[in-house]
Amino acid sequence: MVEKEIEVSLGDIKLLYEYFIDQYKKDGITVTYSKFVCKNLQMLVTPYQQIADGIYDENRDPKYHEYGGKFNALVKKYVDRDEQGNPVIVDNEPRITEMIVEFQKEQSELDKEYKDLLEKLDKKNEMNGKFLSQRVKIKIYKLYENEMPNVVPPFIVNLLLEEKEG
Repeated sequence: MVEKEIEVSLGDIKLLYEYFIDQYKKDGITVTYSKFVCKNLQMLVTPYQQIADGIYDENRDPKYHEYGGKFNALVKKYVDRDEQGNPVIVDNEPRITEMIVEFQKEQSELDKEYKDLLEKLDKKNEMNGKFLSQRVKIKIYKLYENEMPNVVPPFIVNLLLEEKEG
């Protein structure tokens, strides 16, 4: 096992960390490989956290929750109601037919207010893909061929096999 600096994409770092965290919870293949997993996890914790923070996730966006709350309030306001005043639900969705024009008008106004958020949601995969494709240099541990178990996924062999010992 040897420490090396390699150039990889942020997506590769994410993939490596998630692979190593999964392996960390399983029985080790060999003692050397278990050490390799542990040492690389230590090397990847900080870069992985930075990547996780850099990926757009609407669930961490207060504007997304604010928009969702306002949208749900509109649905409650305009949902069709039965004779007892209960909301009409069809296929687990609230039915809005009686006041659909009013609902659509207010929804359009809400969408204008949150235009930036909706554009960000629409381009989320493109933004995250571009972010994850960035290349960086990191230090990581590599294994020599005689230390690499035969049951390791090809992407690990491709990224972390050190060709010659010494």
